[in-house]
Amino acid sequence: MKNKKTYHSFYAKTMALFIALIFLLSIPLVLISNTILSKYEKVNYIKEYDIVLNDLHRIFNTRCHYFYNTLEPLFQNTSDYDNLCKLCTADPEQTINPALSNALVNVFYDICMRDFNCIGILLHSNITNRLYLFDLQYKTIESLRAESIYPSYSPYSLKFIDETVLVSLNERLGALSDHMYGLSGTIYNQNNTALASLGQIIVLYSTEDLVSSVSEQYLSEDAIFSITDLSGDILYQSTDAEHLPVPDSITASLPETVQNITVSGEETRLEGRNTYLSYIYNGRYEYLVSLMLPYSRVSLGYPRQLILVLILFICVFSILLFRFITKMSNDKVTFIRDGMSKLGGSNLDYRIPTDETNDEFSAIIEGFNLMCDKLQDNVEKSYVYVMQQQTAELYALQTSINPHFLYNTLEMIRVQIAQGRAQDASQMILLLSGIYRNQMRRDFFVSLSEELEQCEKLIELYMYRFGNFEYEFDIDDSFLPYALPKNTLHPLIENYFIHGINQNIEDNLITLSGKREEINGISYIRLTLSNNGLAISEEELVRLKEKLQGSIFENKDSGGFALPNVHNRLRIVFGEPCGLYPDNSIHDSGFEISILFLPMLPTEVAKKHSLSL
Repeated sequence: MKNKKTYHSFYAKTMALFIALIFLLSIPLVLISNTILSKYEKVNYIKEYDIVLNDLHRIFNTRCHYFYNTLEPLFQNTSDYDNLCKLCTADPEQTINPALSNALVNVFYDICMRDFNCIGILLHSNITNRLYLFDLQYKTIESLRAESIYPSYSPYSLKFIDETVLVSLNERLGALSDHMYGLSGTIYNQNNTALASLGQIIVLYSTEDLVSSVSEQYLSEDAIFSITDLSGDILYQSTDAEHLPVPDSITASLPETVQNITVSGEETRLEGRNTYLSYIYNGRYEYLVSLMLPYSRVSLGYPRQLILVLILFICVFSILLFRFITKMSNDKVTFIRDGMSKLGGSNLDYRIPTDETNDEFSAIIEGFNLMCDKLQDNVEKSYVYVMQQQTAELYALQTSINPHFLYNTLEMIRVQIAQGRAQDASQMILLLSGIYRNQMRRDFFVSLSEELEQCEKLIELYMYRFGNFEYEFDIDDSFLPYALPKNTLHPLIENYFIHGINQNIEDNLITLSGKREEINGISYIRLTLSNNGLAISEEELVRLKEKLQGSIFENKDSGGFALPNVHNRLRIVFGEPCGLYPDNSIHDSGFEISILFLPMLPTEVAKKHSLSL
């Protein structure tokens, strides 16, 4: 009777009902779990390929993005660009002028050194239909005859040229690399107001970095990665197998936008077989990075039997092990959660301790620690990359020297000598040498005291040309040790003597003052350079402010380079909101411009940007 009573007890019935419900739910649970896990495994499998797809897009997008920066020195240097135009218009039957060839070889070599995957430069002349190949290996320029008609492209925009087109132009190009492609820009006559196109400059790249990005992963050989333009020309393909065309429905539906469009793991049917298709469309440069993986090659696990075993195990031992497993799991979860809570902020070095057990929680801990290692490594790499990028951009701006100052100064010295004032000319040469001696120093950052000393030399130099002005520096001595990028004040003062001084009055005055200013709880220093000379109109002031907000490397205006240069250097070194802030004087005449920067010593700024003093 006792056993029978126990069998019919509430807990026994509850247990029997619980076990019965588990068995009844097991069948749909197995089916549902199997479907979910199968899809999950498929998604994870495709995700490995999507990572490689994103790497390919990142590499190619970076190359397109920095293409114009690569050619920037060539287009900015008038002498080099004139030589390029001469080569495009040269008589193809005559030998290339040695001086012209040597000059262009040096320019092309510098361009190629900016990217280790650059294997040469090809020029095509629209005038003579002639090809000129710069061979990086031998540092020579060869004149080649075009064996086919150069394809027609819209000028003044970035264009892609695949290997087939390049080799068809001349078979000599096929010897440069196993696989390659080209990025093309337009050569135009700057002296012609219509900007007539003279030809194309094509930077040739090896696909080695793209090949390495794919080959480093353990992926199926049937997976096809490719980079194509919208006309279907293949710039890169991961395999020599026949290329599967991207469905027309995809290319036809791409919107006209500069935004990127990403589609992952779309099931479609290509060439009579089911295929997973992932692609990234770059709207800015109009190319498509795609992955095509046959459905049959997607490796999925077999979770059904494992799930069934686990459910049976739960049914048999659910009551006996419930409390034990719950307690053990709670202890483990609490341990992992406490460990996770210690990671964050600036503490990226903490790792959850591991024990000798080999259970799921240990795998989670190991996976979490591995993720933390990769996260810390990526954070450090990203920080180094950003700092190197800022350092390179700062160096490019810092070394941009306007030659007009030297020309104007030499002209003033010539006038002094012609008028018999040799002593004045000697003093001007001494001041000029002091200014350029400072230019030759490798320091990126100097103290405000040193910058003011250079400004006084500049002002003294201009006193020999303009005698009708005075200047005043009202700077607190506590500001003098703080750092500025070298040549910050120099262009502003020179700009005053070029555009602001009023030669019709005798009381021209230029004033430099400084004060502390707090913005959002952060202390800044604001230097204000003002004068009572010529003012600028409100329209000119608006245009100047717009120019300061734009990138100096994208500025198409041939003039007004000094102020954007200073503004961009301040933004790179100190960040926003530091920079230049121009304004009309509060009086009826004159102009003022203020400089906002952080109070930091030269050693602190140099350490922040990894630059040596």
